[in-house]
Amino acid sequence: MKFNTIILCFIVWAIAGLLSIPVAFVRHMQEKREHDQKAIYLRQFLLLAEKGKTSGEIVKELYYFFINDRYMRKLMLKAMKLPDVKALDFIYSKIGCEPMKILHGFLIKREGQNRKKPLPEIPYDIIHYFNDLIEQWEDEYLELQRHRRNKKVKTTCEVLIFMALNYYLYTWLKTEISLWIFAIVNTIGVIIFILPANKKTHSISGGIHGLYQLVSGMGLIINIFTVVAGWLGQVA
Repeated sequence: MKFNTIILCFIVWAIAGLLSIPVAFVRHMQEKREHDQKAIYLRQFLLLAEKGKTSGEIVKELYYFFINDRYMRKLMLKAMKLPDVKALDFIYSKIGCEPMKILHGFLIKREGQNRKKPLPEIPYDIIHYFNDLIEQWEDEYLELQRHRRNKKVKTTCEVLIFMALNYYLYTWLKTEISLWIFAIVNTIGVIIFILPANKKTHSISGGIHGLYQLVSGMGLIINIFTVVAGWLGQVA
């Protein structure tokens, strides 16, 4: 019965883990696509602003620029129906990032200070500053992806090590408590593996990982205590 329980656990964990891989891949590609959209938007927005275009003119040109991108085209179309400042605020509310916030704010302030149309071209040093800001933002994104990959590998290794250790201790002890420890600890470990690594789930995955370390540590202590108690019983 216990052997069947272990086999069932391994089957469930394997299915859950395998199903999570394509889901995680789709999420990663979607996040990458959203990042690429923001990067293209920022570069094109800066290019048009450099030429002295107003925010309203920029949004209209971006609509045609993104004509083949369904999401961005719809976003620009909705923004075109709003006043200039509200249009930029609307775009930021949908795809906002830190460089976008600064760039939008700069253009809004610039338009408020210069009533002439077209606006004068933006000086090179300011354009250079915004290019550096965008590049820094892109570098931070790549660094975040590397950090997530490294953390995923580290967590996976941790889960596999505890899974093997708990299985070994169960086959050695063959007690009800060691079976429960094996099932509970490894189920939490699989949940950690399945959870996506993003801002929305960061606090949740961090909390579950902390719980996993606590439960796995307590389980290890209980199993070791059981082994020691058995040895002492034999000596006595």
